[in-house]
Amino acid sequence: SRASFTNDCSLVFTARTKEDSDGYSTGSTFFLPCLMKPRCALEELARTIFRAHVDSLEGWEETGKDGEKKLLYDPERSGAEWWTL
Repeated sequence: SRASFTNDCSLVFTARTKEDSDGYSTGSTFFLPCLMKPRCALEELARTIFRAHVDSLEGWEETGKDGEKKLLYDPERSGAEWWTL
């Protein structure tokens, strides 16, 4: 819900205006591992966006050895980095 997003944003917002001499603004980023259950509305949004990008990689590829198959991405090492502005 909108209230969940607003509340989550107020809890995690850390972005700060960059100084003229800085290359980037400061603040924190967050990472949701592919296999982890989202803990809040923002993590659920990050997971939805991540899934939209990897859905086309859901197919299997042949590795050639004994007909073994594997995903086209590694769920153990994949996930979504996200932040608020």
